[in-house]
Amino acid sequence: MKDAIELIGTVQMDDTLREQLMLSLHQQMGFHGHEYMRGRMKDTKSYAAPYALNEVIKGGAIGQVVESSEPNLRKGDLVSGMWGWQQYAAVNTADLSLIDTEEAPITAYLGALGLTGLTAYFGMEDIGKPKDGETVVVSGAAGAVGMIAGQIGKIVGARVVGIAGSDEKCAYLKEKLGFDVVLNYKKEQDMSAAIERACPDGVDVYFDNVGG
Repeated sequence: MKDAIELIGTVQMDDTLREQLMLSLHQQMGFHGHEYMRGRMKDTKSYAAPYALNEVIKGGAIGQVVESSEPNLRKGDLVSGMWGWQQYAAVNTADLSLIDTEEAPITAYLGALGLTGLTAYFGMEDIGKPKDGETVVVSGAAGAVGMIAGQIGKIVGARVVGIAGSDEKCAYLKEKLGFDVVLNYKKEQDMSAAIERACPDGVDVYFDNVGG
């Protein structure tokens, strides 16, 4: 028998009590995880608000419903969302997404079907909008977002050029993920010239994947 759960605060009508099963570090960490987390611990203006004193660190997570007033959520259902790093918590039901492990492995909802995949998808589909026959260049192509962005480009029929930082990464992108050309920026003396060689017809979409 499990010990009783002691909650800080009260469970509201629209809340769901869930037990944490998995949490993702990379979604919150970004490309320079330590810089991101340190940034939220400083009172500086950024795209993410700084943590309040004693606030729980948050990240992408998968949990299991313990109790909910929402009729569409049953005990044992798997849900995903952005929550605190804590074993149990009551969260607003509107912030939960029900996941289906018959459609994809549970871990996919923290990766390809989580924030990583959504970043690549909306960046390519809503902003870049590559078309069949166009040339797409992806920097940071061997990262989680870059790999998915490049494959989306291939799906729509674009010619995809990746930029990565090692021969091993370049080989993986080309041999396993189908990138047409991959440039090792650590070996190129002149990246502008290298991109011109790789993209003789110019660049239609540049997925700028460098930064934090």
